[in-house]
Amino acid sequence: MGSKPIKIRSDTKSKQKAKQRSEEYLKYQRYIRSKAFKEVKKLVWERDNGECQFCGRKPSDGVTLSVHHKCYRHLYEGGEKEAADCILICSREHKRWQDMKCNYKWFSRNNERNKNEGGDTNQDIAT
Repeated sequence: MGSKPIKIRSDTKSKQKAKQRSEEYLKYQRYIRSKAFKEVKKLVWERDNGECQFCGRKPSDGVTLSVHHKCYRHLYEGGEKEAADCILICSREHKRWQDMKCNYKWFSRNNERNKNEGGDTNQDIAT
């Protein structure tokens, strides 16, 4: 009569996908502890002057900072290319970041620290 057949996902496919996600997660965890990513972290810390790019706080203010990927376009490449995809943020802002849907572009347009004297947004950061 026009009803569509119901597609049933096989248990085998879901197990394969779970295994694949697990392997990718382990690969990522190994990478963020690698020498290559330590170099990326060093580049990001220097570029961002050791302060949270959301709130401007530093470790001397009692916050823990970490390097966060804005996107994963250059993941595993290391160097300047991957560092350009990263940002230095504190743990509080990292939590807020994960909860936001619009993430970096919203932050760049609305953060007072990214506006020049005329009030315009620094377009280099938002792209």
